[in-house]
Amino acid sequence: MDTSAHCWSRHCCPVFPAARARTPSTGGAFSVQAKATTLVTTGLYARIRNPIYVFGCLMITGIIIWLQKPWFLLCFVILIPMQVIRSRKEARVLEEKFGAAYQDYKLKTWF
Repeated sequence: MDTSAHCWSRHCCPVFPAARARTPSTGGAFSVQAKATTLVTTGLYARIRNPIYVFGCLMITGIIIWLQKPWFLLCFVILIPMQVIRSRKEARVLEEKFGAAYQDYKLKTWF
């Protein structure tokens, strides 16, 4: 039996359902696919439009530093363009749904 696969399924998979749980800051608006249900403008979203991408990159950077493998930073060559494409797709969906309200929100926030 492959112990690395066993370790992954035993310790990491329980995290996925927890990641989909409703949180007060998103009001249940988190989704895997780009869709617009609510324009969340409070909490972290009051300053950053895409905090999950920003803090995901920070977490990955921290892990890379902890592992002491700076060449792993090359993963950002793939990750950052993917996140930019995803955030643009989300922005189009939000702009279609919320119009001027989303435009005002974009002016007040970063990424």
